[in-house]
Amino acid sequence: MSDFANLNDIRTLLEKYDEQIISAFAERLKYAYGDSKVENILKNIPKNSKLVEKNIISKYYSFLEGLYNTTIKENQYLPASKEVLESLDSSVIKPIVSRIFTGIIIANAKLCENPKTYALLIDSKDRKKIEETVTDKQQEQKVIRHIKEIALKYDTSVSEPFSDIAVRLYKELIIPETIKIEVNFLSSMEKRTIFSSSDTPAS
Repeated sequence: MSDFANLNDIRTLLEKYDEQIISAFAERLKYAYGDSKVENILKNIPKNSKLVEKNIISKYYSFLEGLYNTTIKENQYLPASKEVLESLDSSVIKPIVSRIFTGIIIANAKLCENPKTYALLIDSKDRKKIEETVTDKQQEQKVIRHIKEIALKYDTSVSEPFSDIAVRLYKELIIPETIKIEVNFLSSMEKRTIFSSSDTPAS
């Protein structure tokens, strides 16, 4: 397991995704939501897309629709065709999905740093305890501060500060879905795949 990247390397990658997400999301909010309903959009997702990916896309559009229907519904927007709006949404969704799926690499790195702890958790099949262990509230606050710093560079002319909207996107979608990916990955493992028989801790 020494081949996996360490958490510092991974966080550098995540920060690159954050820049892409916030930049694309700021650009998206300059335009109207469009006429499409979430359920209609989901029908157009390729059938070969993973269920988890479909779930992320669904939650993104639900977040976006709620944002336009409540927080920023009184704003003035630039006109755009359906094709342009789909392209703008795709520019946001792709780095969001990539960032969330990085949760697999994050989980691997955490496992490498503390294999005995995670081996016992994995053996217990206790998803709640696994979630509590992978969740790092201090690191989440660092991420939120970083997101605010990036978002403050953009003027989206929306009624709610864009930095607040960006933080909500992370708190409501990106961070919880990343944790879910970590938990799913670790829950699917077995203790014997972590240690050789001579290293396996006594039960």
